[in-house]
Amino acid sequence: MRQQVLQAQANDEQKRIADTYLLREGGSERLSSIRADLYEAMESGAGIYRDEASLLKACETIAELRERSAHIKLDDHSNCFNTELTAALELEFLLDVAQALAHSALARTESRGSHQRTDFPERNDERFLKHSLAYFRKDGTPRIEYLDVVITRWPPAERMYGTTPAEAVAEKQE
Repeated sequence: MRQQVLQAQANDEQKRIADTYLLREGGSERLSSIRADLYEAMESGAGIYRDEASLLKACETIAELRERSAHIKLDDHSNCFNTELTAALELEFLLDVAQALAHSALARTESRGSHQRTDFPERNDERFLKHSLAYFRKDGTPRIEYLDVVITRWPPAERMYGTTPAEAVAEKQE
């Protein structure tokens, strides 16, 4: 029974790939332009320094890129050693990850580690010492949930550059 379910899933995915990329005629979008636009959206909107406005813009751009990706034109329609098809599938995955990351960063109203929300400069362990989990809804937008972090060997500490954590705490108390 399990074997049949797995085979049915594999058949469905092969049909989806064929219909989406290999058998479809036309298409107006190139992989390279969508990928370059995705890079720019993530770098400018969800990079190390971010704020609500830049993250909202990144989320909007990623949604537009996802729509554009439905119109990708492939030149290679073969089933064997098709590196263009591989790149198209990788772009699908990149869009999924980018969308999950940008929406998670937008929901996380704090700065943590090397990712700085310029509109929320402090970290908030009480609310956000959690793993962000993204689940895609049927409409394609992510639902963000959280899972508590289990502290084992290394307790969390604020990043301090040029000083030890104990020195930084003493400076803040002065």
